Amino acid sequence: MIEALPGCDLARLNLLYEARRLERLARDMRVIAAGLAPTEEDLASAPIVDGWRFGVRVMTALEGTSIGHPRVPDGPVFTTEAWVIDPARRWARTLTRFYVLGAPYVGGDHDQ
Repeated sequence: MIEALPGCDLARLNLLYEARRLERLARDMRVIAAGLAPTEEDLASAPIVDGWRFGVRVMTALEGTSIGHPRVPDGPVFTTEAWVIDPARRWARTLTRFYVLGAPYVGGDHDQ
């Protein structure tokens, strides 16, 4: 997750870097969906993962109470991965949408 800090060159560079990575993924997914990839050339230059299996990575998400979500009833929510957040301007962008940030969580064992 990237914190959007207005005027911060490092935050801007991180945002652009992640945008390029996601654009490449989206391009490859469209080509795969069309049945045109991966090509022999793609695989010839790809690294090998030996002894592979599925693993789980922890991703940062927002947890709280959702109000006004277009597809989920108001109530407890655990969002998709949080990609960009600006607590000062009270917004966040997850994988699927923007959220307005209300009051932050107070108390309990989730404080950080």
